[in-house]
Amino acid sequence: LKNLYISAGILAALAVITSFISSKDNTILADERIGQAIAQDDDLRGVAKVTLRSDGEQAVLSFDTASKQWLVSNRYEMPADIEGLARQIQSITGASLQRLVSEKKERFSDFGFDADEGYLFENADGKTLLALDLGRTTENGRHLIKFGDEEKVFLATDSFSFDANPDSWLKKDLLTFEDSAVRKIGMELQNGDSLEVSRADDSSNWAASGELPEGKQLDQSAVGRVVSRLSGISFTATAQLDDEEVVAAKANGHKITLTLEDETSYSYQIGRRPEVKVMKEVEKEGEDGETTTEMEEEVETPAGKVYYSVRSSKLVDPVNGYMDKAAFEVSSFNFTSLPESLDGLLQDKPEPLPPLQTEETGE
Repeated sequence: LKNLYISAGILAALAVITSFISSKDNTILADERIGQAIAQDDDLRGVAKVTLRSDGEQAVLSFDTASKQWLVSNRYEMPADIEGLARQIQSITGASLQRLVSEKKERFSDFGFDADEGYLFENADGKTLLALDLGRTTENGRHLIKFGDEEKVFLATDSFSFDANPDSWLKKDLLTFEDSAVRKIGMELQNGDSLEVSRADDSSNWAASGELPEGKQLDQSAVGRVVSRLSGISFTATAQLDDEEVVAAKANGHKITLTLEDETSYSYQIGRRPEVKVMKEVEKEGEDGETTTEMEEEVETPAGKVYYSVRSSKLVDPVNGYMDKAAFEVSSFNFTSLPESLDGLLQDKPEPLPPLQTEETGE
């Protein structure tokens, strides 16, 4: 019984020692910022430059005091998507610090900070307002974060997501105007067909300036779709002006000019490198088991990406400067939905009504 008491005493002592050691390894870390927002609106007041890093890419957005707009500095200095930037800022100021996870720099790699992902907010003088590094996302969908050179790792109450490709931060609509403002359309289609139409106001039908093929009339809906495709067109990516695909697209497409009620005109070019088809021999087995060789058309090279350009009759219009900087890729639908030939803009005239019957003629 005495030995039993001794053993129990030893076990109790060991438990105390183990508890002491464990408590040292699992100390509840504290920081006065726990429970507070990652950043307050006032912290970012005066921000003039935002750098976003992710997946080895970097987007730099800067406020241009001359034009009073945000530009993507490392992508042709073109207008930035300020709504997207506002959403990112709101996601940061709307999230809080849930708890302090670690104060050990050697664990940065374990927490995913090797990916070099995060934000840097600076004012006009280059002073850092907020440097926020993003680590990995936890299983419950919350981000591990740290502030610049600090060695403290926090768990945020939310996660953050963005694309650091500079193209993704460009404002995608270079022009915006209402379809109803268009009064005249001039079209030179890829196949060589051409057509000019106009209307007195937005409630009038389109009328062709020249003769149409016999038995044909304008398809008002088809003409209206041309306007809709171009007035609201937005690009998805940029490319160098001398890119082979861009050069090929310029040589294989449509030229369309829209003139507005104030006489401003916008001249569009939209096209793509055409697909290449070849004839190839194909062996086929008939019902009788006999093999024959036939010639079939096969696509050897698919069509290229669609690019468009637009120039304004107003020399000072910023869009003209954008066209001198880059080429703009758009969805293929913007091209394929346009008519391939004049036939796509016409429809058959309705059959004439039979003459009215009268009592005098007895008919």
